[in-house]
Amino acid sequence: NIFKQLWRSLYSPKSIASYRFAGIGRTILYVFMLSLLASLPAFIHSSSGFSKGAAALEDTIQDLPPFKIANGELQTEQEESAVLEEGHFDVYFDPGETWTANDIELSSDNALAILKKEFVIVSDGKAQILSYELIKGFPVTDKDIAAFTDQADSVKSIVVILWCLTTFMAVASWKIIELSFMGFMAKLIASRFYPKLQYRHFWRLMAYSITLPTVFFMLMDFLETDVIGGATVYWGISFAILYLALKEIPKPKTKQQKIVS
Repeated sequence: NIFKQLWRSLYSPKSIASYRFAGIGRTILYVFMLSLLASLPAFIHSSSGFSKGAAALEDTIQDLPPFKIANGELQTEQEESAVLEEGHFDVYFDPGETWTANDIELSSDNALAILKKEFVIVSDGKAQILSYELIKGFPVTDKDIAAFTDQADSVKSIVVILWCLTTFMAVASWKIIELSFMGFMAKLIASRFYPKLQYRHFWRLMAYSITLPTVFFMLMDFLETDVIGGATVYWGISFAILYLALKEIPKPKTKQQKIVS
């Protein structure tokens, strides 16, 4: 059961060691489940931020200069950047690349930003980014956005679902790439001591070893708490669990040990 695997991978290196023989299809499904867990905070923040952002944009869209989003970037005759305040929500219009998504996240707890190359929503201090490359080939004007905000309630769920699906696919793709590299590193380091283990075994072991740090960082994201040196902590915990799992795997006997036995 994949949920039992999730539970046992949180505390049992011995169970993780046994999962080296799990089917590749089950392991990939498990990685997708971890990706879904890792994406949950972003889903919640995105939904909340979209609702607030749509309301703020509806009130301020008439005050923005005419613009168009095409070929992956913001196009407008106005070169100066501007900030409009709508209650407790800030709307940034930045054709001049004055700010980055990180700048806006640090400046505003709740904001919506139309930047040169991306769309940013900040909800409760957390930024969600949508690159214009995702809608490349589908030009969007200020009039389109105004029409959209007029019927935001009816299409909100569709937009949120598409946003969440995009986020999930990005997280899952990164997990697969990350695991491929981590599995290679694990084989490079440990294959001398476990010569019978092939790359596919290390990949599976690594997939289950990242369970604890994935759940930990998911909780930190829910609590909106930043972890200092997040990548180092993530990798450190993952390889520590892998080490404990490898210790549960019997090492092959040497020739001298075979003769004595």
